[in-house]
Amino acid sequence: MNPDEKFTITLNIAGEVFKPKIFRRDEELYRIAEKEINKIYETFSSKYDFDRDQLLRAIILQFAVGKVRQTKALQSILGRLEDINLDLDEFLETS
Repeated sequence: MNPDEKFTITLNIAGEVFKPKIFRRDEELYRIAEKEINKIYETFSSKYDFDRDQLLRAIILQFAVGKVRQTKALQSILGRLEDINLDLDEFLETS
């Protein structure tokens, strides 16, 4: 199988079938995401008195906040690595 080949995958998200066309190399990522979304959907639906659309919006918001949190953490790490790199350059120049 060619990983750059596109194919249609069948996913079940919150009880509805969704058939996106994806790269074969990304299939595992989509399957993991499907499971994660459905797990959160079940958790939220048992905790909150929301309709389906409200639940899906809450899930989208949770994922978006998680992405923002990860981006900020990565930016912080990159900043620290740049500082370390500068310190290392200074050390090597003085040695």
